[in-house]
Amino acid sequence: MQQGTVCGERYQVQKKLGEGSFGQVYLMLDLKTGKNVAAKMEPANVRGPQLPYEKKLYEAFFGEFGFPNLKWFGVSVDQYSRKKFSVLVCDLLGSSLEDLFNKCGRRFTPMTVLLIGEQVIARLQTLHKFHYVHRDIKPDNFLIGRDAASKTIHIIDFGLSKRYRDPKTYRHAEYSEGHDMTGTPRYASINNHLGAEQSRRDDMESVGYMLVYLALGKLPWQGLQADTPKKKHRKIAEVKLQIKVPDLCRGCPWPLRKYLDLTRSMRYEDQPDYQQLIECFSRGIDSGDFGDRRDGFDWERPRRW
Repeated sequence: MQQGTVCGERYQVQKKLGEGSFGQVYLMLDLKTGKNVAAKMEPANVRGPQLPYEKKLYEAFFGEFGFPNLKWFGVSVDQYSRKKFSVLVCDLLGSSLEDLFNKCGRRFTPMTVLLIGEQVIARLQTLHKFHYVHRDIKPDNFLIGRDAASKTIHIIDFGLSKRYRDPKTYRHAEYSEGHDMTGTPRYASINNHLGAEQSRRDDMESVGYMLVYLALGKLPWQGLQADTPKKKHRKIAEVKLQIKVPDLCRGCPWPLRKYLDLTRSMRYEDQPDYQQLIECFSRGIDSGDFGDRRDGFDWERPRRW
């Protein structure tokens, strides 16, 4: 959408910020408050629209800690092309973990990895409370807040999220196989690769791979070559199946090994023991092996590189 276009008679397009799993993300100016906000857009006539679905999730999560708040949703016309776009306006957040990772030399200290782990699990606990699994865990989908919320990691991008149980009866979706892999192959769970329907265990396992990536700078299955994406996904799955957790976690802070042991052993309908998983990291943080919790995140400290 062109700069200057006003959506909902209030939100003016400033510039494009990037792209999500579905749609484009823009910086917007709230003409009423003078503050910046963010907007996700997709063509109104797109086949299989995602934003109306994602809007329902943002409504469900409104006011939850570590979730951006929905401000407006509707259809707007680009004032230049006259094309119609669905627009979802929400809080503007700060940098993603992937961006911060790059700024910090593509490796976080053990303390930062563990602090991230604590918060990410807490965000997923909230998401799962609302009967959804995320299904696309990756550093790009976790952003720090701005100003007073700069120490809070927020979860975003619910375009691939799916209900795993009935919100009224709490009956879990039945196990099934033969599904295409959903999400980002680098962080996908083993069962996701194998075609199983995803549940809470898959989100939790993916967090483990994301944290290993942030601790080491790379995962063993990165850089694999294949003729087609499907063949590459198969190769990635083979490496994940073959590698043992101790080997995967070599060089990582020790709580990661226990975390992955716990999450990889979960069954399809299991409810994660969120407190136990958070304590995996809390014990490491408070052990003194990795510095002081009060040191904060790497990106908050003076540059060391």
